[in-house]
Amino acid sequence: MPVINLPTQPTSFVGRENELAEITTLLADPACRLLTIVGAGGIGKTRLAIQSAVSQQPHFADGVHFVPLAPVASADLLPAAIAEALGISFFGSENPRIQTIRYLRETHMLLVMDNFEHLLEGTDLLTDLLQAAPNLKILVTSRERMNLQEEWVFALDGLSYPTESLADSLEHYSAIQLFVQRARQIQVPFSLNENRQAVQSICRQVEGMPLGLELAASWLRVMSCPQIVMQMAASLDFLRTPLRNVPERHRSLRVVFDQSWRLLSDDEQAVLMKLSVFRGGFNLDAAVCVADATLLLMASLVDKSLIRLNASKRYELHELFRQYAADQLLDAGMASVTIERHVTYFLNLAERAEAHLFGPEQIIWFDRLEIDMDNLRAAYARSTESEMGLRLAAALGWFFSEWTYWNEGLGWLEQTLATNPNSPVPLRAKALHRAGGLAGHLGDQRRLRMYCEEAIAISQPTHDDWNIAWALCHLGLYGDGDLKESATHLEESAALFRQLNDPMGLAHTLIRLSWIAIMQKNIPYARSIVDEVAVLILDTGDAIISGWVHVTMGRIAQTLHDFTQARNAFENGILFFDQARTIEGINLILISLAGVEMKLGSFERAQKLYKTALIKHRGRILLVNQSHMPSIFAGLATIAKSRGHFERAARLLAAANEDWLLQFEPLDAELNSYESDIVAVRAVMGEAAFAEAWAVGKAMTNGQAEAYALEDNTSFIDTTRTSHSADQPLTQRELEILRLTADGLNSREVAERLVLSVETIRWYLKLIYSKLDVHSRSEAIARAKALNLLV
Repeated sequence: MPVINLPTQPTSFVGRENELAEITTLLADPACRLLTIVGAGGIGKTRLAIQSAVSQQPHFADGVHFVPLAPVASADLLPAAIAEALGISFFGSENPRIQTIRYLRETHMLLVMDNFEHLLEGTDLLTDLLQAAPNLKILVTSRERMNLQEEWVFALDGLSYPTESLADSLEHYSAIQLFVQRARQIQVPFSLNENRQAVQSICRQVEGMPLGLELAASWLRVMSCPQIVMQMAASLDFLRTPLRNVPERHRSLRVVFDQSWRLLSDDEQAVLMKLSVFRGGFNLDAAVCVADATLLLMASLVDKSLIRLNASKRYELHELFRQYAADQLLDAGMASVTIERHVTYFLNLAERAEAHLFGPEQIIWFDRLEIDMDNLRAAYARSTESEMGLRLAAALGWFFSEWTYWNEGLGWLEQTLATNPNSPVPLRAKALHRAGGLAGHLGDQRRLRMYCEEAIAISQPTHDDWNIAWALCHLGLYGDGDLKESATHLEESAALFRQLNDPMGLAHTLIRLSWIAIMQKNIPYARSIVDEVAVLILDTGDAIISGWVHVTMGRIAQTLHDFTQARNAFENGILFFDQARTIEGINLILISLAGVEMKLGSFERAQKLYKTALIKHRGRILLVNQSHMPSIFAGLATIAKSRGHFERAARLLAAANEDWLLQFEPLDAELNSYESDIVAVRAVMGEAAFAEAWAVGKAMTNGQAEAYALEDNTSFIDTTRTSHSADQPLTQRELEILRLTADGLNSREVAERLVLSVETIRWYLKLIYSKLDVHSRSEAIARAKALNLLV
């Protein structure tokens, strides 16, 4: 079943039958690949696009995906917005735009890109996507057409409404239906018969515009229908305002917004205009600090439908009204001071969070930062030229690292380092080694060394040992392959962290040193190191470092051929990484555990583990380090060989060979197994057949190799074989998400309820499906009921 990623709407869709039919016809036309729904703000473009896209699911093999652009501040961030909507991430130093185009090149997909009007300088990306991806279609909503050769334009007007007074049949007009429906949400006993003339007048004055109708209906909280008519009649003729100094995007809604604005008290207006600086929602504390809000004022604005409180208790301001309020803020001369307060608030949040990202509260703070990423991005965009921007980027460095915002985080740090060359040395050094660490994640050895060496150089004159220690730590982990040099860096880093009495810095450094010791075959030293780390973190409650301790213990046991102990260590590690939701750690453990299962003869489970890791990897533009891939392909090749599928084994071995020695540091046993598999498969197939199969595998792209590896009815983790008990295969968080899903909540609603990101919920659902050996929500719910997991 193709994926459909469309936001669930809080109210029912009314009317537009003809428009829906016309858009469906256009989307079915092979010549129409870019369709723009153009109309005034509030005309209902988004709702129509979503409703049209719902019926398109069967026609696109790779699904229908919704890309919300309202929070996107710059056209440069379009690739990131598309990636977030698709649940993908970027890898390496290559331009995110190029990676996005490459990802979409082979897809058969409908992209719904909503609210494009403020990003028109980015229309060239649409052209590039359409040229590179012949099976991609794009449905855009905008207040302004794209003006591209490929564009088909669908102009949208208001809902149908009576143009003259009628005695009956009002219910057949969509505008009347919508107003009455919204009115009855506010006043349950609302009667159309008692308000016929007034309702007709309202519909005519707003010319059937849905947002105008909804805002008009919201006034029923404070006045009657006839009073609403009088207020609107005293204003400019809707959609025909003669004022040339009114921004074009507001001309169609100015009457409605002005009426709403006049109904507010001075305090409400002051708060509402300041709230316009937020992006992607905000909590009460932020509203108080940035906009001088109070709980009573916020409640009043919620009552008047000018802001809303979602299921996660975060406030949201309708984007169109937010823009109107932003104009009021600008006109009042308060924009710069309010923006400064917004930047200050989220800088303080980032710096408070940084202090909690190690230890028992780390997940709470990771989630806190994740849910406010749109606000953090806005704060960054508003402060890149100032020291505050550099402080913000540096404070978020560890969050970027653990939450796999590698490309974006490195971009922030590089830009703010460039625009703040005279920043205080300790701050600059911190930003430099954070940038170096992210470059290391991305496999960019040049930038890693450049940034970390500069951090050390500028820190040495003042003996800034903390920054030196972290820079050495990153150099030691992501070195150029010289194990002796890496060990020296890490030992120097550990000595400094000991002097600083920094247990978490020391723990991370020692774990990295233990991996070097394993590769150097110094197992007693590696074991002594990991034992020390286990003592260091005994009472910290840090799930991430606890997970890496178990990874290391499993690697040590693997090296000693104690595969039962290795299995136990890796399975315990999964529990910690699952708690911390660190995808890189989970993938590494899945791959390691699969290798152990093969040594124990459990080939079926090993295959499921490899494929689960591959499924996590697939659909995210090289989310985890690319060096994981050869290990997966090589492991699946061993399994194929054991089942007598020698041609398949040869192709997978060839796919693994491309980067095996260049990008991965396999254990000797893994490398020996890989080489012996090549010999064995060649001997069985014969030189000619082996060479032909090898050539096919070597010619495959990563995407083709991934798809090939997942063939043969992809299966998933058999949870009865993991450390979970048979009647409780899921963690408490997974059970919580599954129960909310069974209650009918979609991913966005579950995310709001649990104060998590939508991407995190989607990731959890994939993990739940894999553990339950199912492929969809309905199957997962049915399986969970059979296992009595929903009670």
